[in-house]
Order: sequence, then structure tokens, then C-alpha cells
Amino acid sequence: CHELAAAYLMGRNLQTASNGVPIDDEMRDAAELYRSTVKARAEGPIAIEDRVTISTVHPECFGTVDAWNFHAGTLRIWDLKYGFGHVDAFENWQLLTYACGLADGKPVQRVELCIVQPRSYHRDGPVRRWSLSADELRSKYLPQIQTAAALAMQESTDPVLRTGRSC
Repeated sequence: CHELAAAYLMGRNLQTASNGVPIDDEMRDAAELYRSTVKARAEGPIAIEDRVTISTVHPECFGTVDAWNFHAGTLRIWDLKYGFGHVDAFENWQLLTYACGLADGKPVQRVELCIVQPRSYHRDGPVRRWSLSADELRSKYLPQIQTAAALAMQESTDPVLRTGRSC
């Protein structure tokens, strides 16, 4: 579904995914919702399936962002989730981490995080957004992410383990 969604954003179509899985109507509907959601909010060029260095968090930190763009002070990040388990945009640490890397060196004023999850039948609907200021990203969330990365990367015989709702 991710491969099809990326193809749709680039104006292409697929019949079969590169791993041999046939594309079905449910995937097409999901990819179209994602494409239309991104296109409706994006201003300017869109980076698709972009590997991003997140050295502000840790020198080895990186991620592949489904789609993002930066225009007129606003950084927008979209993430397609094809699973059924609800994923919220509010304080989504994956997207906040991407935002830390993408905002580095840019005159970002606002950050908008968007989850598109067509198969999560939640009261908030399939498209969920959360917006925050760049100052809030840098002062509140970046230090927490940096601390978590430092703990994760330290050599220890007794590592700190923390689980989230996903566990």
C-alpha cells in the first residue's frame, strides 16, 4: 500500500507491488485517500519516501518519511498507516523525530503532523492532524527525544526499558 501511495503521489499506477503482492481495491482506496490528503494540504514540492538524517537527535539517527514539504514557514509531514490499530497524530514520537531532523537548518515556524489511516475505524476518522510551533518542537520535544536516544545508545548491562501502548 505504501508503494502504491508513493506511486500515486508521483502520478503513476501499479498493478502489483515490487514484492509480488497484487494491488487490490482496498489498497487503491487507501492510497487514493492518502494522495488526496497530501495534495490538498501541500504547498510547493513534496518529498516522497525521503530518507532523512536526524543528527539533531543522534549522529546515527535517520528515518524514511512517507511524504513531507516545507513552504512559507510550515513543515508538513504525512504518514500512511495501513494497519487497523489506531495511531494518533498527537505527540506521535515517530513524526516528531522526523520533524526534528527536517526542521534543522530551516526557518520553520509551524509543524503539522498528519496520520492517514484508512482502515482504523476510529471516532476521529481516517485522517488525523496535530500542529505545534517550531519553538515547542525544539524546546519541549527535541530534548525528550535526545534523552531517549542517548539512553538507547549507551552501553549498559542494565538497559532502561519502557513500553508504550503498542506493546
